[in-house]
Amino acid sequence: MKTKSDSSFILYSYSVPMPRPSSFIPHPSSFARGVTLVEMLVVLVIISMLAAVALQALPSGDQRYREAARMVNVYLNSARSAAMENGRPAGVILKRMNATTTHTYNAACNVVEQCETPPPYSGETIGATLQIQEIPNATALTIPTTITIPPVNSGYTRKRFKATFASGAVIAANLNSGDYIRLNGQGPLYYVEYADDSSSVLAIQFHIDYPTASPPQFPWPDSAQSGPVSFLVQRQPSLNGGAVFSSSAEPLQLPAGAAIDLFCSGTTGIPTFNYNANNIIIMFAPSGEIASIDVGAGPTTVTGPIYLLVGKMSRIRNFQSPPNGDPLSATPADEEKPNWADLTNYWVTIQPRSGMINTAEVAFVNTSAVNWATATSWYGGTPDYFNKSRSYADEAQSAGR
Repeated sequence: MKTKSDSSFILYSYSVPMPRPSSFIPHPSSFARGVTLVEMLVVLVIISMLAAVALQALPSGDQRYREAARMVNVYLNSARSAAMENGRPAGVILKRMNATTTHTYNAACNVVEQCETPPPYSGETIGATLQIQEIPNATALTIPTTITIPPVNSGYTRKRFKATFASGAVIAANLNSGDYIRLNGQGPLYYVEYADDSSSVLAIQFHIDYPTASPPQFPWPDSAQSGPVSFLVQRQPSLNGGAVFSSSAEPLQLPAGAAIDLFCSGTTGIPTFNYNANNIIIMFAPSGEIASIDVGAGPTTVTGPIYLLVGKMSRIRNFQSPPNGDPLSATPADEEKPNWADLTNYWVTIQPRSGMINTAEVAFVNTSAVNWATATSWYGGTPDYFNKSRSYADEAQSAGR
């Protein structure tokens, strides 16, 4: 293009295309960048830290039993909270393991379940009734020897009754020894001793204990069967009749090798939980305190702390007379001694009045003078090494350790 014209020269201008900036940047595919040594070392350090954290989270050795005790504590507190929140008793069942040896009883528990008080029961039909007659005017039921009836307290008299239900009024499975029954919607609660469904007519036997000095008046005749009477059964989660109402909570499974030592566990009046083959029920009241304990003879009140020893499965023994027992030698190795003498184990205790649950390490007890081959040398003797270990657990909890 001509831009200027004069006598001496002519200027022309041309449009020259400039290269695009991107044409100077090499394409990513033109080379492959490697990982630097620093980057690789950073990745290895991170992986090592994560692995260390994961290994610490896996319970092993002493941590396994500490974790097992923590799990039992939390599970018991969960049952106690359920009782307080729902306004009716709830608790736990210590499931005794099936015997795998020649021992009569197995003192190990590695599964704990939550349970709750069943709802009241008034029969299968509206207006279901029963008829009552006093014993001995009525023939008493034959109670199996496996069922233990609570004894009569001093200064009280026991009066027994037999009741028969109208056909189809109740289902036998909903009535068990240890339940309580109220008649005509008022008056006292009577203790159900036994429910018999061996005949076409279901019958129960129940009693009431009253002060001998002031006997009550009963609203039905002594010698004849009463007319129809309405009823309401306050069912209990009793092991006596084999009926236990489990809650919706998942069972607690303790880590492998850990268990609640039922021989070393117990409470006031029941020094060991290993004197029969039944599971154990511990119930909390809506107030949070311990409502009852049932070791197979019906619910009973608790006056002292409940001690649960969480320890090693391999150290659980039955210190009874052979062949059912498993006595120690006079000088056993440390790993053969009972769980209460192992300082890596834990006591979990439940206070009866408050229901508070605490955990404490097993404390040192000087056992240099113990004859391990004789259980009475350390259990129930003087000094009582076994219960001394329990008392040290109480002291540790009182000190807040």
